[in-house]
Amino acid sequence: MRREFLKGTVMKIAFTSDLHVNSSSENHDIIPAIRKKLDDNPPDVFIIAGDISSNLTDIETTLGMFRDLPAVKFFVPGNHDIWVEDEYTSDIKYFDNLPKICREAGFHPLWLQPYTIGDTGFCGTMGWYDLSLRSTLVNFTDADYAKKRFFLFTWMDKVRMRFYRDSRVLDDAELTELLLERFIADCEDVSPKTNRIISVFHHLPFRNPIVYNGKPQWDYFAAFFGSARFGEYILSNPKISRVICGHYHRRKSLDIAPGLVLHLSPFGYYEREGDRPFSRWISKRLSYINI
Repeated sequence: MRREFLKGTVMKIAFTSDLHVNSSSENHDIIPAIRKKLDDNPPDVFIIAGDISSNLTDIETTLGMFRDLPAVKFFVPGNHDIWVEDEYTSDIKYFDNLPKICREAGFHPLWLQPYTIGDTGFCGTMGWYDLSLRSTLVNFTDADYAKKRFFLFTWMDKVRMRFYRDSRVLDDAELTELLLERFIADCEDVSPKTNRIISVFHHLPFRNPIVYNGKPQWDYFAAFFGSARFGEYILSNPKISRVICGHYHRRKSLDIAPGLVLHLSPFGYYEREGDRPFSRWISKRLSYINI
């Protein structure tokens, strides 16, 4: 039964992202481990901030593991989740396939519709990138970034992301604009009805968490971490007090501005990023906050 939240009631939120369940056996095994931890320490709200898998069946199975979890459950897609699959283009997955899978598993598709619990609003979006978070320590041109390739490494959105609008594939700036407009509209709709807003992204809306080191092979790809345009709007809306993100595979909580905190708690790829032992990875990468 859904708990009613009155003014002043503490809400416990569990969140994570970047499960990448099809990348290793350990990544596959995190799902029952997460479920056990949630059962042992039940939250009021559970959030997955994108990048479960590029395979719809994996996403359906993963979300289904939490179907009977007695919490309000939110999901926003990541870029991997909308990669082209068989006859499904990225826009079809974003607007049709993934919302259906969410609803069947008891998750609210937060990127399509905001949600209110008591005096708290929740707004979400996948977000995207427009080069506004590029490094200032390296000298790449817009043409360099358009290749989405540095030596032997390709940013796979280049070949696996096709987001159509009016029978035309949107470029990164256009997709950023589309999703920004939708996010702003949701926040503006919720703001008069709530005292605070929790925003959920996959891509980053601020450069604050990113570690730029001036090494071209790293800083090149930082341009694809998110868009500062979302951050500009967040800073203009005093109701937004928390931002929960994914995509950047480092666990952090940062004060962005007075009254505004950003949280990341990704799993990432166990083979090269996971904490050892496995039990520590689960404990560290599924996070809780009380608001």
